[in-house]
Amino acid sequence: MVDDKTGPPAAAATTTTSSSSGYDSNVETYRKPPRWLKNLETEEDETRVLNYGINLALVLGTGLVFGYKFFSIDADLWRGWTLLEILSAVPRDNWSFYEASLASHPVVSKAFISGLVYGLGDLTAQTYEGKSIGSLDRGRMIRSALTGLIAHGPCSHVWYIFADDLCAPLGDGVVGVGVKLLLDQTVWAFIWLSIYYGVLGALNFDTPEKIVKTFKTSFLPVCLVGWRFWPFVHIITYGFVPQQQRLLWVDVCEIVWVTILSFVGNQKRKDAVVVSQEAVEEGTEDVGPVAVIGQVACALPTAVSGGNPAEEIARSMEIERTVCIVNKAEDICAPAGVMFGKEEEEEEGESWLGKGEDDGKDAESVL
Repeated sequence: MVDDKTGPPAAAATTTTSSSSGYDSNVETYRKPPRWLKNLETEEDETRVLNYGINLALVLGTGLVFGYKFFSIDADLWRGWTLLEILSAVPRDNWSFYEASLASHPVVSKAFISGLVYGLGDLTAQTYEGKSIGSLDRGRMIRSALTGLIAHGPCSHVWYIFADDLCAPLGDGVVGVGVKLLLDQTVWAFIWLSIYYGVLGALNFDTPEKIVKTFKTSFLPVCLVGWRFWPFVHIITYGFVPQQQRLLWVDVCEIVWVTILSFVGNQKRKDAVVVSQEAVEEGTEDVGPVAVIGQVACALPTAVSGGNPAEEIARSMEIERTVCIVNKAEDICAPAGVMFGKEEEEEEGESWLGKGEDDGKDAESVL
């Protein structure tokens, strides 16, 4: 209720008009109050604070659990040990424990390793996308971790055994390694991505039609991105790493790969911000607004449900930075380098990444 005696006339008039029309133009009227944290103003603020707390607890809790397990491996033997002795024994004894686990429960051990790595990879990808602790998509991260747990670890275990048995007549030389590498990047890539998108879609409750469509859309781009990195990794995988240790080696390289993509993507985003500032500074009073479409999210459908982190980052960097100037005199969009005469600088800075075309449109094939 509004006190007509104390309230301002404008407020009273607004209230009368709103009640007569059935619509209140004041946005605050429609904001829901918090349900639990009464010290906050709206339900949106409450949701943001709760998400921040849950995500922080999830990330820190997972880190603390694994940290505790790692450093307490010799807890029963610590009596009389110095701190230096404890720290020097921890890596060795954890490795011995890992090898013993591989010998006794190989599938389970590899499944948990892949689950952890896929969760970390998705966390890295979301951080690259600019998400803070409070805005992390927990569901997406959990789905990625579950995909690594129930699919990548067990399936990779079977594949490495099968590949060694299949190519045993070729020996362990260059020919054998080359054939395994070729099969890995073609036959196994097709089989694994089919399983990957099937499991991921099932966890996201997607229809079979959507899963098939996602696979068809994603298969070639994922392979094209991976062929810039994985063949070099798998020379070591099949040439030097023992069969039981291959999954750990590949999972570590997966984190390195996602980190590299994140670094390159962040650098390019910074470049887009610089271009945006230049567009504003070089514009005249008649030019406005100036918009810079920098690193437009061109991720495949898997980005919504929690897809391959490396794929999402690489695909999001494919669209060339474009500056659009809209005013009464002109309405044009052109690549930033063309708009501001920076073609040479762009080519020098990105020549090592290569260039390509996608669906007939100019694009930067960054990786």
